[in-house]
Amino acid sequence: MRVLEFAIHGWDLASAICADEELEPDLVEYLWTISPLVERGRQEGFFSAPIGEGPRGGSPQGRLLHALGRRTNPR
Repeated sequence: MRVLEFAIHGWDLASAICADEELEPDLVEYLWTISPLVERGRQEGFFSAPIGEGPRGGSPQGRLLHALGRRTNPR
């Protein structure tokens, strides 16, 4: 859970300062392996994403961010 927290916090910071927001693909894949924790967090109200798959045809990173209540900003 800490890896998830640090990775997403890093993405939040990068997004806030308009820096490179791209997470390493291997990290995103690993974070999806702990997706039961993500789902449990959503059910308990820790994440604000609406129920559903997220953006159709989105990248794994985009779907993960959506599941965690983040919205990507197109540049």
